[in-house]
Amino acid sequence: MDLRDLIPSKRGAIAIGAVVTVGLAVYGLTRTERGGGASAPLAATSVAATGLPAPGTAAAPGQRPEPTVTGAAGAAEAGPSPALRVDQVAALRRGLASEDEATRIAAVEAAASATAVETLSDLESFELARDPEAAPTVIHTVALLGASAEGPKRDDAAGTLQRWLTGELRREGPDVAGNVSNLVEALGNVGGSRAVDALIAALDQSALALHVQTLAVMKLGELGDGRARAPVERFAMRVRALPASEGIDEELRVEALEAARTTLSRI
Repeated sequence: MDLRDLIPSKRGAIAIGAVVTVGLAVYGLTRTERGGGASAPLAATSVAATGLPAPGTAAAPGQRPEPTVTGAAGAAEAGPSPALRVDQVAALRRGLASEDEATRIAAVEAAASATAVETLSDLESFELARDPEAAPTVIHTVALLGASAEGPKRDDAAGTLQRWLTGELRREGPDVAGNVSNLVEALGNVGGSRAVDALIAALDQSALALHVQTLAVMKLGELGDGRARAPVERFAMRVRALPASEGIDEELRVEALEAARTTLSRI
């Protein structure tokens, strides 16, 4: 006998494979129809092996249900881990203790970005003259946090800004002029009754440069407190009494009169 007679042809192998496949399918269908515990589909079997219910099915009694929120979304809903919470006061103190100027400024900016109202007490004990590099950032951070705090803390922040302004007007130094402008702007930003009082007092003292007085008038207009009307009117009278000039001085005079007109229309 020739061995080639025992080896099915390629066409015969295909036919045999088809017959076997059909047979298995019929057997599986018959088992399913009889309810005789047909084997679960492969996907369900794989899910069962994990100990979790198949998609769209309820968990068996005593079985832990499959989580419905996973990944980053689930972590966000759960809130920050306690280990990730930052002690803003401690971080600010460490930063301000650094000898590196950029580190000190970054520490104050971080408190502002986090709206860390709890750092206000430390910031309000800051001495502008001792750290002129960080002073402008501290000034505006006190205003931002004070405005965010509202109530007594807001008034305390305004009081600190007023105290700093009074001190800077008595001090000499290359950083004083910049601090004074920043303090006037910060008082307008923190807002509240005490800030209005501080701006009115500074305006009536006439100790500020004309362009800074103009800034104070603009901030009073933004705050819209009627108590500022009389001080702004007095300011406008002083400016009108100035002799007309040329160049930047005349531009500042015209700008001051326009600021007074706009503020008086608001309050």
